[in-house]
Amino acid sequence: MGNKILMIIAGVLILGGLAYMYVSSSSNSNILTGENSDKVIAGAAAYPNTGAIDFKSTPSGANIYVDGAYKGLTPKTVRPVSTGSHSVKLTLIGYLPYDSTVSVRKGITSVVYVTLVPNVTISPSAEPTPTPSITPTPTPNATISPTPTITPTPTVNATPTPTPTVNATPTPTITPSPTPFPNSCSETDGGYNILVQGSNFGYFGGFPFSYNDTCADPVNLTEFYCGGSTIYNYTSSCYRQYNSTNDTISCISGMCV
Repeated sequence: MGNKILMIIAGVLILGGLAYMYVSSSSNSNILTGENSDKVIAGAAAYPNTGAIDFKSTPSGANIYVDGAYKGLTPKTVRPVSTGSHSVKLTLIGYLPYDSTVSVRKGITSVVYVTLVPNVTISPSAEPTPTPSITPTPTPNATISPTPTITPTPTVNATPTPTPTVNATPTPTITPSPTPFPNSCSETDGGYNILVQGSNFGYFGGFPFSYNDTCADPVNLTEFYCGGSTIYNYTSSCYRQYNSTNDTISCISGMCV
């Protein structure tokens, strides 16, 4: 009877050891294929096919937008940016917005350096409206009737008194004020186009104006363009390092080339 009890106890111990070994083996297998393993693999794949864009502006503190998404304030390097063409925009209260397109290549930092232009509308000097000339009304000249001479006649008929002649008052001539020209603005380069020298002309406040796109210096272009019936100007740099074959790098004859 005692031997049977010992055999039963030994069997229980053997079964318990096998169960422990199975549980330990299963637990180790879960650790090798768990979440931590996936994170390590994902972290190793950095950012393929991306570059960066370095933004600087004068003055600094301008809002940065890339493809319409807010990215912070200048100066700042935005990364990662996928390769290809991207629209960029800089805005600052009191200054005209800057819009452009940047080409990003793998592993290369493109540069956007901009001098923002104050938002000032060009207005011609106002001149006083001419006052219409009015011819004063002359005082009528009345003819004084002479004292009638009465010649006595046998019939005692008196000579009738002649009727005095009065000159009629002439009607004054009033010259009407000239009709002012309405505000208007026309351009020859189709709008804000830094690659073509354009001319802008029209009327503002009843007075004509005419402006041509011009180079502020060898790398900065002052572009005139219409905003409805109002004329605006914006000075920006022609130098853009996009690492492409059609970059504009200087200003010649009122356009970027």
